[in-house]
Amino acid sequence: MQPNSDYTLTASVRGPYVFVGASGTGTETVATWSDQSDWNGLSVRVTTGADTTELTVSVHGWYGQGPYDVRWMSFTGPGVAPDPCGGSGTVPQTPSGGPASPSPSPGCMRTYLP
Repeated sequence: MQPNSDYTLTASVRGPYVFVGASGTGTETVATWSDQSDWNGLSVRVTTGADTTELTVSVHGWYGQGPYDVRWMSFTGPGVAPDPCGGSGTVPQTPSGGPASPSPSPGCMRTYLP
């Protein structure tokens, strides 16, 4: 992350009340959400603060609501290499058949597909 810069976090989600957001030191926490039960896109602008060097991206549902799915996510802005950057960006499947948690890749935008 570069201080005092604008980034865009985008995700394709499905399910009631899915939240997508980002936070970091010196950066205002931002989030957006969807109440659609079908696939739709979410996008939120993140403006980093003077001391920001990393951000935490979060995705979560609302307590008591049904399950949700995330088809893909991307993060774009200054200092973020175009996709692909060293790999396919696909997420391996867990034994249960659900997507595994992707490992972070600093300085690299990836699109994760289940």
